[in-house]
Amino acid sequence: QGKTNEAVMALAMVPQTSSLYVDAQKALATTLINGSGNQKPAADDLNKAAHTIEALVLTGIEKLTMVQELFTAALSYVTSKQGALKLLDKEVPEMEVRTRLEAAYRDLARLAHDEGERIRLVDLANQVRPRTAF
Repeated sequence: QGKTNEAVMALAMVPQTSSLYVDAQKALATTLINGSGNQKPAADDLNKAAHTIEALVLTGIEKLTMVQELFTAALSYVTSKQGALKLLDKEVPEMEVRTRLEAAYRDLARLAHDEGERIRLVDLANQVRPRTAF
C-alpha cells in the first residue's frame, strides 16, 4: 500500500501546465483503480479515480476503456459487500454499476474493429447486465 500511495502522490504533483499532465492523470486513475498489489481498491480510491477520469478530456476508446476499468473495479467492490460505494460523490447501487459497465462494454464493442473482439465485449456486457425479475 505504501508504494501505491507514493505513486499517487507523485502523479498528483505533475502540474497542469506540463505536457505530461494528461498521461499522469490517466496513470493516477489507473493506479487508484488497480489498488495495491493483491488488495482491491478502497471506495475512496474509486471515487478519486472517477473524479480524475471525469476531469480528463478523453474521447473514444481511451475514455471508454478507463470507464470500463473503473466500473469493473466498482462491481467487484459492491459485490464483495464492503459497504456503500460513492462515485463522483454520489452513492451508486450495484444495479447502476452493472448498467454503466454493460454500457461501457457495448460502446467498446461498437468501436471494435475485430469481429472476435466485438463478440467478446458483447459477451462480457451480457455477463454483467443487471438481472430483473421479469
